[in-house]
Amino acid sequence: MSVDISFFVEVRDDNGKWHLVKWFADGEFDTGEPTDYDFEKVVDFNGKRMVEKYEFCPGLAWRDELGWARGWGELDTNKGLPSDLSDELMEMIVEHGEREIERRKPLYGDKDYTFDYKSQYSYIVLADLFEHSDKKFEEWKEHLKERVRDEQLDEINRRLDNLEKIALGKTDKATKMKKTEKEYEDSVDYYLDDALFDVYALKREAGMIRDKAAMFTGDRWLDNSRIRVIYYFY
Repeated sequence: MSVDISFFVEVRDDNGKWHLVKWFADGEFDTGEPTDYDFEKVVDFNGKRMVEKYEFCPGLAWRDELGWARGWGELDTNKGLPSDLSDELMEMIVEHGEREIERRKPLYGDKDYTFDYKSQYSYIVLADLFEHSDKKFEEWKEHLKERVRDEQLDEINRRLDNLEKIALGKTDKATKMKKTEKEYEDSVDYYLDDALFDVYALKREAGMIRDKAAMFTGDRWLDNSRIRVIYYFY
């Protein structure tokens, strides 16, 4: 069963108060009606149908990275909701969580059934996401250099061996380029293709989060330490 991730974005003002980032989709294109479980609502904007949005999934790179890193302690993520969560987001989370409890009660046959829906959330500052993506990029560069260096050294050693044999009269044939069978994940091609895409996707998705905050605040120079994401897996 596949798992997805969803992000809410908050920005901190000069007084230290956090605000939920929101944006609008044109109702002529976003024609679906939100359900009781969607974090969005239809609004009227000067007589035009618009959909007010609060959460999104920028892709799968951070889904994989956060899902993997939370088990290995590679990222300093915070479990649960922050104590200074914006009032608007807290209200929505509580509303959706209580509704989910009511939906589950008949399934469990227990009118007193409950669960801690707030524990499914975690949060992290955007600056930490960018720092982690930079670290992954540097690791990628080092791995690529190692693979290129290994392949070059192998070829140099083969040629030196051949020159030695020629000098000793053991052969008069020049060495030929030799193809070696390697695991794809240990090849230069892998690091120039799949692995490069993975590290690029982390930066691209972090940039999408930043774009949401910058458009909301109108401040394209907004510091990444003043932006955070609250996320959950589903």
